[in-house]
Amino acid sequence: MSDQDILLRLLLALVLGGALGLERRWRGHEAGPHTNALVATGAALFVIAGLTLGGDAGARILAQVAAGIGFLAGGVILRDGLHVRGLNTAGTVWCVAALGCFVGLGRLLLATEATVMLVLANSVFHLIEHNVKPLDEARNINPLQRNAE
Repeated sequence: MSDQDILLRLLLALVLGGALGLERRWRGHEAGPHTNALVATGAALFVIAGLTLGGDAGARILAQVAAGIGFLAGGVILRDGLHVRGLNTAGTVWCVAALGCFVGLGRLLLATEATVMLVLANSVFHLIEHNVKPLDEARNINPLQRNAE
């Protein structure tokens, strides 16, 4: 793999991660374009390094990226009383790492299409989620009361 090819892949990972981060920032979440661009680019770097090493190193590095990003994503999940925040951002960070892995593997079109899908999913499901009443609220049930049953 040439240095030019590596730089192209890293640039695309940076742009795709940044695009997903822009959607998160637009929604007011902390993990914005900077964080997501770094995660995607870092994942791509690790995968490219694994490909350079040859053998089964690429597969082992992919597994470690998936596991390691779980710790980073877990850090954005916060519990605030009865509410849990950050699950969507954590899921997005995890997906951004996967995008970076695909870019590192050279699956540029697939990663770009997946980025579009994820931005749409975050946007569409956000609208649905915030316009549909939870079942407890629709039935006028106190969540604490439900847990005591």
